[in-house]
Amino acid sequence: MSNTSVALVDMVTGAKASLQVNETLMVGDKFRLLGRSVTFEATTIRGVLGGETTVVDGVSECGRFQTTARVCDTANPL
Repeated sequence: MSNTSVALVDMVTGAKASLQVNETLMVGDKFRLLGRSVTFEATTIRGVLGGETTVVDGVSECGRFQTTARVCDTANPL
């Protein structure tokens, strides 16, 4: 992946930050989906499409939301 960070701008304050895109995750790591602010904890890491794509399953810190995403579509929480 050539771009390992994504620019993030707070629309209210105008503050700029940079999200670090994940290349790998382990069970227990915290992550966020690109474009979303909810923080999740990785519960399962698995390969799909013959092992070519790594997918993470996660649950939000409050336990209310669950997600499944490609690891390359996640970033470190701020």
